[in-house]
Amino acid sequence: ECNLYEVMKTRSIPFTEAEVRNWCFQVFQALAYMHQCGYFHRDLKP
Repeated sequence: ECNLYEVMKTRSIPFTEAEVRNWCFQVFQALAYMHQCGYFHRDLKP
């Protein structure tokens, strides 16, 4: 288990567009689920 920042620091090649799209999709799904459950957030920071 690690965080995205740590992976980016140690990775020697850029992420593919497909990888980035997949991660964004997962984040957006999680946000939609949180909103459906009545939770909200102030902002998201990278």
